[in-house]
Amino acid sequence: MPNRQPNPPGRESPEDWDQWARQPMTQAFQRKLVATVEETKEAWAKTHFTGETQETTMRLNTVALAGVDVLRQVIDMVEDCKLQEISHG
Repeated sequence: MPNRQPNPPGRESPEDWDQWARQPMTQAFQRKLVATVEETKEAWAKTHFTGETQETTMRLNTVALAGVDVLRQVIDMVEDCKLQEISHG
């Protein structure tokens, strides 16, 4: 099997991304992201995002929702890096 030269930065192949997404540290990172989403949901359920005014409560909730949205986008991006099992033969 010949040594394949890595692609230049920004031009990674689907196989490069698949290999990265399946690494144990990448999977551990993804589990941590999922756990953080769940922790944020638990904190919301325990009213940790309430303030003394409606405005403060709205701001705290908006920040929490935006954070969870970003985390979910990253989680989905890692999943999207994994090639379909069918393509592995």
